[in-house]
Amino acid sequence: STVVLQGMFCNRLSSQLALQEEKKQGKKQEQLVGNGLPRLLTGDAFYTSVVKHQKAAEEEAVALETHWQERDK
Repeated sequence: STVVLQGMFCNRLSSQLALQEEKKQGKKQEQLVGNGLPRLLTGDAFYTSVVKHQKAAEEEAVALETHWQERDK
């Protein structure tokens, strides 16, 4: 019985750890300039990352809005 309980506990911890790591990855994507180094703000690479970031933020906002609309029904 101890082995079964330990297995259940390990499964719960692994799922919680996976969720925490997933949340950390999401936060890292929100920062465009996170390392403190200067950036050329008009450069093509930075501009494309800004566009991708804005598009992802808009998609997330739309997904959240549809989630709340479905929940209210």
